[in-house]
Amino acid sequence: MKTILLTGAAGFLGSAIRRQAGGADIFSIDTRANAPDIVALDLLDPKFEVKLPAQIEAVIHLAAFSSDSACKNEPLTAWELNLNATLKLYAACAARGCRKFLFASTEWIYGDQATSKPWREDDPVLPAGLGVYALSKFTAEFALRQVAQPSCQLLVYRLAILYGPRTGGLSAVESIAFQVARNEPVDVNSGATARCYLHVDDAAAAMLKGARSDLAGIYNVAGDALYSLRDVHDIAARFTGNAPGFHEKNAAAATVRNIDGTKLKRDLGWEPRRFQQGLEELLEQCPQPVVGMA
Repeated sequence: MKTILLTGAAGFLGSAIRRQAGGADIFSIDTRANAPDIVALDLLDPKFEVKLPAQIEAVIHLAAFSSDSACKNEPLTAWELNLNATLKLYAACAARGCRKFLFASTEWIYGDQATSKPWREDDPVLPAGLGVYALSKFTAEFALRQVAQPSCQLLVYRLAILYGPRTGGLSAVESIAFQVARNEPVDVNSGATARCYLHVDDAAAAMLKGARSDLAGIYNVAGDALYSLRDVHDIAARFTGNAPGFHEKNAAAATVRNIDGTKLKRDLGWEPRRFQQGLEELLEQCPQPVVGMA
């Protein structure tokens, strides 16, 4: 197989993809060259194309302003990277013989709901209610579909909230799990807030398998089921034997994003691990002293 181009290679998901790929032919780029196998390259550089490989078989495009707060702080730059640079990258890679362009989108495009209605790929999205991050991703999806060529298939993954072993930029899963592990009280807005949390290694496996597949179109990539913040606390408490306490500020203010990942499981033959298994693995790797564990 020719080269897989991986953008955003130094990030949480990019690092997991590189670990799983092992010795595979991956050309990794990021603005932060924090590992020997990563080439320092900024997609906002007007001449970024000259550093790309001459031949590219597939692209896994992760590079983005990847939080709403970052997008709000620098909205013009966020749009330039998340939309304009993405379109330029697609064109540059298609010119290098790329057959598959895998674009990492997000579940945030579905917005927040108060019910557990499952979101499927063909459900309508309401852009007016989206933040800068989600709107830029949704717009990039739409724009890529307009320019996509038959010779360079477009595969869009709408990723659920990722969790896994990390010490910075924690998601709600890691934050709550580590608090329970340290036997510290957990405070949340509403314990009923729920997501289909996805382990980063499962997301990486779906990325690599998708890039090497014949899939095209839009797919949700989600964990095995819907879990609430209360569920995260309770699973961590059972595993550690701790009971630090769980407090809600506004129990009625729950939001739910139930992402239906059935289509990808069927078409790709991919399955995420059970959330309880992933959370227990995370707790075993907890970077803090864990009270109550043997």
